[in-house]
This record gives sequence, C-alpha cells and structure tokens, in this order.
Amino acid sequence: MITTEYQLEEIGRTLTERAVDVYQMDGIEIVSRWYHSSNDCDLMVWLDGDNLLVRFQFNISGQIVDWNKHSGFRTGLIVETEYSNTGASEALTSETISYDKLVSGGAIRAAAQVLLAAREIRAPWREKMVRLLSSGGGNRVTTVSRESRTRFWSRLKHWMAG
Repeated sequence: MITTEYQLEEIGRTLTERAVDVYQMDGIEIVSRWYHSSNDCDLMVWLDGDNLLVRFQFNISGQIVDWNKHSGFRTGLIVETEYSNTGASEALTSETISYDKLVSGGAIRAAAQVLLAAREIRAPWREKMVRLLSSGGGNRVTTVSRESRTRFWSRLKHWMAG
C-alpha cells in the first residue's frame, strides 16, 4: 500500500475519467464512472438516475475500499490465483477480493487523501465521498470475506491488455 501523503496526492491529481457506462439494475438506471491513475489506482463510482451516489470502490495498489449506501464500508485486498490450463498457451487468472474482518482505518484515510486531490471528479460527488470516508468505517466487522471481482473489472483488464 502506498503510504506517503505526497504519493496519495499525486494519485489524486492524476485520476482521470476513462469510461462511463449506463445499465439497468432492478428497474433502476445506474451510471458507472471509471476513473484511472497511471499511479496504480482505479476508482469506480455508481450513481442512480438522480445522480446520487449509491456506491464507490477504490483500488489503490491492490488495496480495496468499497462503500455502498446499504451496508457501508468494506476494505480488503485483491488476490490473484493462476490456474494452469492444459493445451492453452497462457495460464488463466482469477481475481477475488479478500475482505478484511475489520474495516482498515489506514485504507479509509488513504482513499480520503486521494479524493482531496482529485479535481477531475465532480465536486458534489467528491465532497460526499470525502464526508463518508471522514466519518470512517470504524472497526465494523464485515460479513463477506471473499467475493469475485465484478464483471466490469474483468472487461477492463481485457480491454487494457488488448
């Protein structure tokens, strides 16, 4: 995990919007926005039809900070597992998120520092995320310990690799 304040600010300054996607979920239109920094950071922001924040997820050097309006914060790490595939020229890779048993205050503070410097993110969304992060996740126990990465991340990885 990146620890210096300067590095976190640099990530925030270089975070730029790369894609916007719209889809239906339970009859509600959801807009997802992907922000990326070449300094090993991705931020996904999900908004409802009224442009209200419903979820965001940071990936800062493999450290995950995930918030949604229904269950609050979770933190964790990306775990990659390689599987050999006989007859294939490359091994298959599966990514999962291993969530912490307790929400990591350090990960929450790092995400807040990145956002404070992220001027490309619209002010109302950035300010809302900073407020949520500043209220912290406490040391709330998470209920999910492992989860597959979302379909978006696998599409993104395939798109970036070409």
